[in-house]
Amino acid sequence: MPMWNVETNETITAPVFASRQEVEQLLRPPPVRQQNPEQKNPVLSLQILICGLILLCVVCVRSVSPQLYEAFQNGYRQLRCQGIALSGEEELVKFASAATRDLSVQAIETLQQLSEENTLSLGYGAGGWSRRAAPAGSSLEALEPENALSLPIRGYAVTSGYGWRSDPFTGKSDFHTGIDLAVAEGTAIHPAWNGIVQKSAWNSSYGNYVQILHENGLVTRYCHMQYVFVRQGQRVSLDDVLGTVGQTGAATGPHLHFELFCNDIRYDPTKALEAGT
Repeated sequence: MPMWNVETNETITAPVFASRQEVEQLLRPPPVRQQNPEQKNPVLSLQILICGLILLCVVCVRSVSPQLYEAFQNGYRQLRCQGIALSGEEELVKFASAATRDLSVQAIETLQQLSEENTLSLGYGAGGWSRRAAPAGSSLEALEPENALSLPIRGYAVTSGYGWRSDPFTGKSDFHTGIDLAVAEGTAIHPAWNGIVQKSAWNSSYGNYVQILHENGLVTRYCHMQYVFVRQGQRVSLDDVLGTVGQTGAATGPHLHFELFCNDIRYDPTKALEAGT
Protein backbone atom coordinates (compact mmCIF):
# COMPACT_ATOMS: atom_id res chain seq x y z
CA MET A 1 0.00 0.00 0.00
CA PRO A 2 1.39 3.43 -0.83
CA MET A 3 2.48 5.32 2.23
CA TRP A 4 0.35 8.32 1.37
CA ASN A 5 -2.72 6.19 1.72
CA VAL A 6 -1.81 5.02 5.22
CA GLU A 7 -4.38 6.06 7.75
CA THR A 8 -3.30 7.38 11.13
CA ASN A 9 -5.05 8.43 14.32
CA GLU A 10 -2.53 11.24 15.13
CA THR A 11 -3.76 14.82 14.92
CA ILE A 12 -1.47 17.11 12.95
CA THR A 13 -1.27 20.58 14.50
CA ALA A 14 -0.41 23.52 12.33
CA PRO A 15 2.55 25.67 13.57
CA VAL A 16 1.68 28.84 15.45
CA PHE A 17 3.63 31.99 14.58
CA ALA A 18 4.09 34.97 16.93
CA SER A 19 2.47 38.18 15.89
CA ARG A 20 4.54 41.20 14.91
CA GLN A 21 3.50 42.99 18.09
CA GLU A 22 4.73 40.08 20.24
CA VAL A 23 8.08 39.95 18.40
CA GLU A 24 8.63 43.69 18.86
CA GLN A 25 7.83 43.36 22.55
CA LEU A 26 10.39 40.57 22.98
CA LEU A 27 13.12 42.49 21.13
CA ARG A 28 12.43 45.72 22.96
CA PRO A 29 15.41 46.59 25.34
CA PRO A 30 14.64 46.65 29.04
CA PRO A 31 13.84 50.07 30.45
CA VAL A 32 16.78 51.99 31.91
CA ARG A 33 16.38 52.50 35.62
CA GLN A 34 16.79 56.15 36.45
CA GLN A 35 19.16 56.63 39.40
CA ASN A 36 18.22 59.15 42.00
CA PRO A 37 20.96 61.83 41.89
CA GLU A 38 20.62 62.23 45.66
CA GLN A 39 21.26 58.53 46.23
CA LYS A 40 24.95 57.92 47.07
CA ASN A 41 26.94 55.06 45.59
CA PRO A 42 28.24 52.96 48.54
CA VAL A 43 31.17 51.59 46.50
CA LEU A 44 32.31 55.06 45.47
CA SER A 45 31.99 56.33 49.04
CA LEU A 46 34.10 53.43 50.30
CA GLN A 47 36.72 54.09 47.63
CA ILE A 48 36.97 57.77 48.57
CA LEU A 49 37.21 56.94 52.28
CA ILE A 50 39.96 54.36 51.76
CA CYS A 51 41.95 56.66 49.46
CA GLY A 52 41.70 59.51 51.96
CA LEU A 53 42.86 57.34 54.86
CA ILE A 54 45.73 55.88 52.83
CA LEU A 55 46.86 59.34 51.72
CA LEU A 56 46.78 60.64 55.30
CA CYS A 57 48.76 57.64 56.57
CA VAL A 58 51.33 57.97 53.79
CA VAL A 59 51.95 61.66 54.56
CA CYS A 60 52.29 61.01 58.31
CA VAL A 61 54.50 57.94 57.93
CA ARG A 62 56.75 59.58 55.36
CA SER A 63 57.44 62.55 57.63
CA VAL A 64 57.95 60.46 60.80
CA SER A 65 59.82 57.38 59.58
CA PRO A 66 61.33 56.87 56.12
CA GLN A 67 61.97 53.20 57.01
CA LEU A 68 58.30 52.54 57.76
CA TYR A 69 57.29 54.45 54.63
CA GLU A 70 59.55 52.21 52.54
CA ALA A 71 57.97 49.13 54.12
CA PHE A 72 54.50 50.42 53.19
CA GLN A 73 55.70 50.97 49.62
CA ASN A 74 56.95 47.40 49.38
CA GLY A 75 53.68 46.07 50.75
CA TYR A 76 51.67 48.05 48.21
CA ARG A 77 53.87 46.80 45.35
CA GLN A 78 53.32 43.21 46.48
CA LEU A 79 49.54 43.72 46.50
CA ARG A 80 49.65 45.11 42.98
CA CYS A 81 51.69 42.14 41.79
CA GLN A 82 48.97 39.77 43.05
CA GLY A 83 46.63 40.97 40.30
CA ILE A 84 43.70 42.00 42.48
CA ALA A 85 40.90 43.43 40.33
CA LEU A 86 39.07 46.47 41.61
CA SER A 87 35.70 45.61 40.09
CA GLY A 88 32.60 45.20 42.20
CA GLU A 89 31.90 45.69 45.86
CA GLU A 90 33.20 42.27 46.88
CA GLU A 91 36.60 42.73 45.18
CA LEU A 92 36.94 46.23 46.65
CA VAL A 93 36.32 44.95 50.15
CA LYS A 94 38.80 42.10 49.58
CA PHE A 95 41.43 44.57 48.40
CA ALA A 96 40.88 46.90 51.36
CA SER A 97 41.03 44.03 53.84
CA ALA A 98 44.16 42.53 52.30
CA ALA A 99 45.89 45.91 52.11
CA THR A 100 45.09 46.76 55.72
CA ARG A 101 46.13 43.35 57.01
CA ASP A 102 49.41 43.14 55.07
CA LEU A 103 50.42 46.73 55.75
CA SER A 104 49.66 46.29 59.45
CA VAL A 105 51.94 43.26 59.59
CA GLN A 106 54.65 45.18 57.73
CA ALA A 107 54.30 48.13 60.10
CA ILE A 108 54.52 45.97 63.24
CA GLU A 109 57.57 44.07 61.98
CA THR A 110 59.33 47.26 60.91
CA LEU A 111 58.64 49.06 64.19
CA GLN A 112 59.90 46.07 66.16
CA GLN A 113 63.08 46.00 64.10
CA LEU A 114 63.62 49.72 64.51
CA SER A 115 63.02 49.46 68.24
CA GLU A 116 65.55 46.64 68.59
CA GLU A 117 68.18 48.54 66.62
CA ASN A 118 67.42 51.74 68.53
CA THR A 119 67.52 53.75 65.33
CA LEU A 120 64.44 55.83 65.99
CA SER A 121 65.67 58.68 68.17
CA LEU A 122 64.92 62.30 68.75
CA GLY A 123 67.69 64.51 67.35
CA TYR A 124 68.13 68.26 67.39
CA GLY A 125 69.87 70.48 64.90
CA ALA A 126 69.69 74.05 63.68
CA GLY A 127 66.54 73.10 61.75
CA GLY A 128 64.68 72.03 64.93
CA TRP A 129 63.53 68.74 66.41
CA SER A 130 63.02 65.78 64.11
CA ARG A 131 62.43 62.08 64.73
CA ARG A 132 65.08 60.60 62.48
CA ALA A 133 67.61 57.80 62.49
CA ALA A 134 71.28 58.63 62.81
CA PRO A 135 73.36 57.84 59.69
CA ALA A 136 75.93 55.06 59.67
CA GLY A 137 78.94 55.80 61.84
CA SER A 138 77.07 58.30 64.01
CA SER A 139 75.00 58.18 67.18
CA LEU A 140 72.40 60.59 68.50
CA GLU A 141 73.67 59.99 72.03
CA ALA A 142 75.85 62.54 73.84
CA LEU A 143 79.24 61.34 75.06
CA GLU A 144 80.89 62.38 78.32
CA PRO A 145 84.48 61.07 78.43
CA GLU A 146 85.93 59.84 81.72
CA ASN A 147 88.53 62.59 81.60
CA ALA A 148 86.95 66.02 81.29
CA LEU A 149 87.88 67.73 78.04
CA SER A 150 89.45 71.15 77.85
CA LEU A 151 87.67 73.78 75.78
CA PRO A 152 89.44 74.19 72.42
CA ILE A 153 88.43 77.89 72.29
CA ARG A 154 86.76 80.30 74.70
CA GLY A 155 84.18 83.03 74.38
CA TYR A 156 82.34 81.19 71.62
CA ALA A 157 78.66 81.09 70.66
CA VAL A 158 77.02 77.86 69.49
CA THR A 159 75.56 78.58 66.06
CA SER A 160 74.58 75.04 65.05
CA GLY A 161 74.10 71.94 67.18
CA TYR A 162 74.71 68.28 66.51
CA GLY A 163 72.13 66.23 64.59
CA TRP A 164 69.55 66.72 61.86
CA ARG A 165 69.13 70.24 60.54
CA SER A 166 68.33 72.22 57.40
CA ASP A 167 71.54 72.55 55.40
CA PRO A 168 72.50 76.26 55.16
CA PHE A 169 73.65 75.83 51.56
CA THR A 170 71.01 73.52 50.02
CA GLY A 171 68.08 74.00 52.41
CA LYS A 172 67.64 70.21 52.50
CA SER A 173 67.61 68.01 55.57
CA ASP A 174 71.15 67.06 56.53
CA PHE A 175 72.90 65.46 59.50
CA HIS A 176 75.31 67.89 61.17
CA THR A 177 78.22 65.78 62.38
CA GLY A 178 79.54 68.18 65.02
CA ILE A 179 78.89 71.43 66.84
CA ASP A 180 79.71 74.88 65.44
CA LEU A 181 81.45 77.31 67.80
CA ALA A 182 81.47 80.84 66.38
CA VAL A 183 84.29 83.15 67.43
CA ALA A 184 86.49 85.79 65.83
CA GLU A 185 88.64 84.68 62.92
CA GLY A 186 92.26 84.12 63.97
CA THR A 187 91.40 82.88 67.47
CA ALA A 188 93.88 80.23 68.69
CA ILE A 189 92.62 76.62 68.79
CA HIS A 190 93.96 74.25 71.46
CA PRO A 191 93.54 70.45 71.66
CA ALA A 192 90.73 69.25 73.91
CA TRP A 193 93.09 66.68 75.45
CA ASN A 194 96.65 65.41 75.11
CA GLY A 195 97.23 63.18 72.11
CA ILE A 196 98.84 62.53 68.73
CA VAL A 197 97.90 64.28 65.48
CA GLN A 198 96.32 61.64 63.23
CA LYS A 199 95.52 63.97 60.34
CA SER A 200 96.49 67.45 59.27
CA ALA A 201 94.75 67.90 55.93
CA TRP A 202 92.21 69.74 53.78
CA ASN A 203 88.99 68.80 51.97
CA SER A 204 86.14 70.69 50.33
CA SER A 205 83.78 70.23 53.28
CA TYR A 206 86.03 70.67 56.34
CA GLY A 207 88.54 72.99 54.74
CA ASN A 208 91.76 72.93 56.79
CA TYR A 209 91.28 70.45 59.63
CA VAL A 210 93.20 68.55 62.31
CA GLN A 211 92.29 65.20 63.85
CA ILE A 212 93.80 64.08 67.16
CA LEU A 213 93.90 60.60 68.70
CA HIS A 214 93.57 60.49 72.50
CA GLU A 215 93.49 57.64 75.02
CA ASN A 216 90.65 55.07 75.29
CA GLY A 217 89.71 55.30 71.60
CA LEU A 218 88.75 58.97 71.85
CA VAL A 219 89.26 61.19 68.78
CA THR A 220 88.58 64.92 68.29
CA ARG A 221 88.39 66.82 65.01
CA TYR A 222 88.84 70.59 64.43
CA CYS A 223 87.60 72.00 61.11
CA HIS A 224 87.43 75.18 58.95
CA MET A 225 90.78 76.36 60.32
CA GLN A 226 92.43 79.45 58.90
CA TYR A 227 95.97 78.20 59.53
CA VAL A 228 97.31 74.85 60.75
CA PHE A 229 100.44 74.78 62.94
CA VAL A 230 100.83 71.01 63.54
CA ARG A 231 101.67 68.01 61.37
CA GLN A 232 100.70 64.33 61.31
CA GLY A 233 102.38 62.21 64.00
CA GLN A 234 103.15 65.18 66.27
CA ARG A 235 102.42 64.87 69.99
CA VAL A 236 100.31 67.73 71.34
CA SER A 237 99.30 68.89 74.82
CA LEU A 238 96.68 71.29 76.15
CA ASP A 239 99.00 74.30 75.89
CA ASP A 240 99.84 73.75 72.21
CA VAL A 241 98.15 75.75 69.46
CA LEU A 242 96.78 73.58 66.65
CA GLY A 243 95.97 76.55 64.43
CA THR A 244 93.52 79.44 64.17
CA VAL A 245 89.79 79.77 63.61
CA GLY A 246 88.81 80.42 59.99
CA GLN A 247 86.11 79.75 57.42
CA THR A 248 87.78 77.44 54.93
CA GLY A 249 85.75 74.71 53.22
CA ALA A 250 81.94 74.73 53.39
CA ALA A 251 81.50 77.48 55.99
CA THR A 252 79.14 80.45 56.17
CA GLY A 253 81.43 82.41 58.51
CA PRO A 254 84.39 82.07 60.87
CA HIS A 255 83.81 79.28 63.38
CA LEU A 256 85.26 76.05 64.72
CA HIS A 257 83.41 72.89 63.70
CA PHE A 258 84.22 70.42 66.50
CA GLU A 259 83.59 66.66 66.29
CA LEU A 260 83.96 63.92 68.89
CA PHE A 261 84.51 60.19 68.20
CA CYS A 262 84.83 57.13 70.40
CA ASN A 263 85.83 53.79 68.86
CA ASP A 264 85.08 55.13 65.36
CA ILE A 265 81.54 56.24 66.25
CA ARG A 266 80.69 59.94 66.13
CA TYR A 267 78.84 61.31 69.19
CA ASP A 268 77.16 64.55 70.23
CA PRO A 269 79.95 66.63 71.86
CA THR A 270 77.60 69.10 73.57
CA LYS A 271 77.79 67.64 77.09
CA ALA A 272 81.53 67.04 76.80
CA LEU A 273 82.07 70.72 75.97
CA GLU A 274 79.69 71.88 78.70
CA ALA A 275 81.78 69.92 81.21
CA GLY A 276 84.99 71.29 79.70
CA THR A 277 87.43 73.36 81.72
